[in-house]
Amino acid sequence: MTGFVYPFHSKPLVEVIQELDIVAGLQNVLSNTSAEVWGREDESFHTSATIFNGAVKTFASAVVRPRDARHVSETVKFCQEKGLQLSVKAGGTGVHGGSVAGHIILDLCLLNDISVDLVDTSLPLSENISSSSKRPSICTTSGESYKRSAEEDVDHPSRSRQRINSRDGSASSVSQHSGDSDTSTSWTNPNVIRNGSGSRSDSGSTSTPTTSTTSSDVPTLPPVPQPRMTYVNPTPTTTSAFPFVASSFGGAPSTSAVAMWNSFGPQRLMLNTNPDPPPHVIVTFGAGVRSKQLDAYTAASRYGAFHVPTSAFPVGSGQFLTGGFGFIGRKHGLAMDNLVEAELVLADGRIVWVGEDTHSGEWLPDEDPRDVWYALRGAGSMLGVVTRFRAKAYYLPSVYAGNLIYAFDRQTTPDLLRHLRDCIKGAPRTVYCNIIITAGPTDNSSIVAIQLCFSGSRSEGEVFVQAISSWDGGQSIFRDFSERTFERQQVAVEEILKGGAGRKWYIKSGMLNSLSDEVIEETCQRFAAVPDGCTWLFEYTGGGAVKDVKDSCWPLSHRESAFTVAALHQWGHFEPAALDNSCVLTAEVWIDEVIIPNSPGGPLPCFLQSSAEADVRGTYGSAYDRLVSIKRQYDPTGFFRHVLWPQTEIKSLTNGMNGNCKATDESGEGLGAESL
Repeated sequence: MTGFVYPFHSKPLVEVIQELDIVAGLQNVLSNTSAEVWGREDESFHTSATIFNGAVKTFASAVVRPRDARHVSETVKFCQEKGLQLSVKAGGTGVHGGSVAGHIILDLCLLNDISVDLVDTSLPLSENISSSSKRPSICTTSGESYKRSAEEDVDHPSRSRQRINSRDGSASSVSQHSGDSDTSTSWTNPNVIRNGSGSRSDSGSTSTPTTSTTSSDVPTLPPVPQPRMTYVNPTPTTTSAFPFVASSFGGAPSTSAVAMWNSFGPQRLMLNTNPDPPPHVIVTFGAGVRSKQLDAYTAASRYGAFHVPTSAFPVGSGQFLTGGFGFIGRKHGLAMDNLVEAELVLADGRIVWVGEDTHSGEWLPDEDPRDVWYALRGAGSMLGVVTRFRAKAYYLPSVYAGNLIYAFDRQTTPDLLRHLRDCIKGAPRTVYCNIIITAGPTDNSSIVAIQLCFSGSRSEGEVFVQAISSWDGGQSIFRDFSERTFERQQVAVEEILKGGAGRKWYIKSGMLNSLSDEVIEETCQRFAAVPDGCTWLFEYTGGGAVKDVKDSCWPLSHRESAFTVAALHQWGHFEPAALDNSCVLTAEVWIDEVIIPNSPGGPLPCFLQSSAEADVRGTYGSAYDRLVSIKRQYDPTGFFRHVLWPQTEIKSLTNGMNGNCKATDESGEGLGAESL
């Protein structure tokens, strides 16, 4: 693609009903509910209409913030009746504008309840809707009296105090530091009741709606339990020299590698352990819950620190519909692979529940829930609005993780990447590796950051760290490894993107069958010429649990790839137009000319940035035709149009309906990437 200039603004909406007061109509429909409705003149409108990608502007007229599936259903019916377009924020529609492209933005941020249950006590979604008219809770727990605000407790993993709630409403408190340490403290959750043999005899769930509360709502906490102390020996860190780190690591032109990466200083580590953890637990959560909130909550589970496999921060729940590969993805699979059940509002407003072995709700006689379950995990945004999820979480109180940073050099970096590739080839599933190459403003200021995370033993991790460090082409300029909570490790990517919110973004991705010498050489040659603000990464997926899933609309041919590759480009709003072109085209050309020829097809659905039919077909491969049939059955009018789906298909369904606000060109190419 040539001449593709940023920013990607949505096109002005063609008003279907010129005289319609959209805000007043929505307020009337939702008047007897606790849903929120905002117009363009309201400050809350602009909060919801603003996304991570600052290049995107919206022409929407109203924002609806629902609190349960019924509010979503009424909104969908209103839009259908009035001929209005709906876009969904937190619906897996991407960073390139689909979430704010309609007449009405459905912002799911208030659907933020979370609960953690043992497998045999976890209720289906259809059975755990509260009768409360003010705020239906995901899970009603007898005696639960304490409500925790998402902002209060999960705004940062370095919070000074972590609350853990028991079934009877009591709470215990654990002092917590930065989440990684060379001196660790392990404690056993006092809410897990044990009999004389040491086996678990607890029941029920830990459930806390994350509704904002005032300090008066927080009960007095009992004394902190006496922790059991253990110690972790520190790993020496080389800090002899630090290059300039590109502004893509936060936008500050003088940021050093130390400031960006040396945030894991030796501190006391508090772990939420369980000597007899269950294989996994079930986490129920609303679509407005982001990865950071989810990790903070499940890390404080009464059953020990559990985590749902997700991408690292700052992504949201859309990953459960379109992908989600992260630090434990090779061990436990994608976020969408660990989905157990979902609550879904269809295009006609019906509410249904569907899972692998269960379904209920307003299904029609000719509908097969198995088709919806198949499409939901990979192409869910085209089907409807998912309001709640149930997913598996796995016990993981800590990981051994860190970073090796080398200066990028056009002559020596190819040899470093070949060495790294050979070190991790065939690694056990407990090993995660991500190669991040980021560009600085001068030729000698770019860096290669190697992120490693080991969910197995520390000794296993050290073997790989030492093997990679043995490269004889040069010494690392920064090294930082320690035992840390998984929650703290999840911040690593967010720190790379620090300062990126509100800047212009362009994301392009693909899958890679193998990291061949040719791909390495071409990548390093092209990267030497990219603008400041560009980051290219190779995330190792090969040989992991991703390929174990067979009943998915994201095909096995793609799941067997060795790497997921992405170009993450960000830059400011006041750069010349030439830089807009350069930042977009360097990503496009690298992926199209170097990665795609060595790829099984398109990227993970969450990274799909084009709605051209050939690109969408490339992502879903052999599953595409079946997905087309499912879309036509469950959304026959193409109501859900601002999604990762071919615009030619949408247009054929809408049969020439007015009001195209999707940013497309004549070829049908549109916008979309992982919901950030």
